[in-house]
Amino acid sequence: RATNEFVCVEVWHPPAVDLGEFETETKGRRAKLLARMGLLGRVLQSGEPTWIADVSADSYYGRVASARKSGIHAGFCFPIKLGAEVLGFVECYSRQVRAPDPDFVRALAAIGVQLGHFIERERAEQALELVSRLPAENPAPVLRLKGAVIAFANPAAGSLLALWRTAVGGEAPAQIAEVARAALADGRKRAINVDFDGGRYSVTFAPIVEENYVNLYFQDIPERMRD
Repeated sequence: RATNEFVCVEVWHPPAVDLGEFETETKGRRAKLLARMGLLGRVLQSGEPTWIADVSADSYYGRVASARKSGIHAGFCFPIKLGAEVLGFVECYSRQVRAPDPDFVRALAAIGVQLGHFIERERAEQALELVSRLPAENPAPVLRLKGAVIAFANPAAGSLLALWRTAVGGEAPAQIAEVARAALADGRKRAINVDFDGGRYSVTFAPIVEENYVNLYFQDIPERMRD
């Protein structure tokens, strides 16, 4: 998505089949498809499956030379879609000249939509996994307060909780809880400085009003920048 470019990630064929130059040119191929030409370009433009009875005789097909050398003729491509967006393509080829098969086209078009939903779920799960790791991997403390109660603390907050003589499920100091309540009340971020463990930290209170909690993000203040 970032480069608006499609890349061929895999080529499959029976082991006994040798596709020669056509496979070499196809695997790893990168295509921006700006002209909306060729097999992929037509599918991207229409959002629908496209069938070419003989790609070796199609002047707009981009790999026509290697297709001829490798004996490739019929070409069919269906989009992997999420709504109207084309996420990718599946190309199917034959060494025979073949007329379009409407039932085959419909069946694979439906599979393309299913693949699109599967890919989007995978992306969402990966994004959630990344987001869930961020607080845990943060070298500075991260806390979550519900009222005065500490609902979450990352590993880096351990020494802070020990200093406060509390733990997850316990209460934060009154000064911290008061700032958190104020931030949640008006939905605006706050920042204060806190000293602990021989250092000074700027603490940002980020209210999540709809969920009724406040996240606290600690950032180390270098000694040269301290008052």
